[in-house]
Amino acid sequence: MLLVEDGRCTEANPALFRLTGFEPGEIIGRPWTKLLAPRHRADAARCFDAAAPVVTEVRRKGGGAFVAEIESRRRAAPDGAVVHALAVRDVTHRRDAERAMADAVADLAAVLDAMRNAVVTMDGAGVVRSFNRAAEEAFGYRADEVVGGPVTRLMPADAGATHQGYVDRYLSSGVGTVIGRGREVVARRKNGTTFPAHLAVAEMPPRIDGTRRFVGTLIDITDMKRTEHTLIEARLAAEAADRAKTRFLSTLSHELRTPLNAINGFSQLLEMAFERGGVDEKHLHYARAIHQNGNALLRMLDDMMEYALLDLGRKTIDVAEVALDEVVETVLAMLDRRAREKRIALRVGLHDRDDRLSGERGALIQILFCLLDNAVKFTPPDGTVALTTRRRREGLVEIEVADTGMGIAPDKLDRLFIPFHGTEPLLASEHGGLGIGLAIAKRLVDLHGGAIRVASTPGSGSAFIVTLPVWI
Repeated sequence: MLLVEDGRCTEANPALFRLTGFEPGEIIGRPWTKLLAPRHRADAARCFDAAAPVVTEVRRKGGGAFVAEIESRRRAAPDGAVVHALAVRDVTHRRDAERAMADAVADLAAVLDAMRNAVVTMDGAGVVRSFNRAAEEAFGYRADEVVGGPVTRLMPADAGATHQGYVDRYLSSGVGTVIGRGREVVARRKNGTTFPAHLAVAEMPPRIDGTRRFVGTLIDITDMKRTEHTLIEARLAAEAADRAKTRFLSTLSHELRTPLNAINGFSQLLEMAFERGGVDEKHLHYARAIHQNGNALLRMLDDMMEYALLDLGRKTIDVAEVALDEVVETVLAMLDRRAREKRIALRVGLHDRDDRLSGERGALIQILFCLLDNAVKFTPPDGTVALTTRRRREGLVEIEVADTGMGIAPDKLDRLFIPFHGTEPLLASEHGGLGIGLAIAKRLVDLHGGAIRVASTPGSGSAFIVTLPVWI
């Protein structure tokens, strides 16, 4: 579009008519300001004076307008008059894209400032390009104090060169020692103090100009480290307490076993003397009472030490092939005398006498002894205790110990195997023992990879079922 000095349009190309929708007669010979939206007509003078293009709004015929970039050039006409050549370009899409970009940048800035983690961006030379609000709070700097400066000011003096070496190596070789990975670092505040932090650095998408930038997210882990230190101290204290408890229990066991073994030994000598006619029946009864109670104390000591080892996680088993029938016979022999004294019938039904278990013989004896001992203990005189075995599925044997005792209330079943919280401790004072046998049995079963459960009806007895792996 060509304009004369008074602002009238003398010539225009077809593209202008297509952009505006006006006919040539509506523009040629008329003031060109007619093309500007009324609120932008003050831009007319700037279009002639500005060294750079002016962005304004140009009307369309019939209403509406579009964003236009107008660039003016002065030149002389053949007759010597001064004319202005105006180039009008529709930049609506560009303006919309710029606004969308500005909105996106503002949104991103708002998101970064809302983050609780410190976020710092930098270029390949280690110059800080952005610094969010959380970074200001973490380091004590304002963003304008850091942006444009070296990122190394956020690190202890001895760490700056190392960090830049990591970045340079990555830029030259693509091998990232730090880039793309998280690690613990020491960060430095404005006041010179330091704090532990977790840092993750990643490369940002390439920029149009080819420069490369990186973003680092940093979390102050001072509180986490303090908690970690407290937990470590607590763990060490607990381990020390466990060691002290183990030493105490070992000492207690030794100190109690020595006199108990002597008591049992001398009571046995009294029984032997009776058999030779040297002691009357009353004194034999005393000797047997001493012997039985001494054995009871030794069993309680064994239970206490076994539970302590299990509770500390120091109990292990040596897995081997174990004959099930031999384990059963051993346990029955241990309980035979007490069962006969209470007139309790011990019945055994083995599915297969050749069954072999995978486990530790001593631990398996302890499991069955606990179940049978409890059954005999809680079954009234003239009752029955039955041990049966059966194959449930490939690789497993099920052992059931059932009695005709008092049974267990339903609300007690779920706590039965919890040490010091089950039904057994409540009855221990009446029937003797520490009341932790079932808890020990369950933990030993667990160590074998087995399972234990109970079914009981008050007044009709109980059945404890143990599932154990067979030897393959």
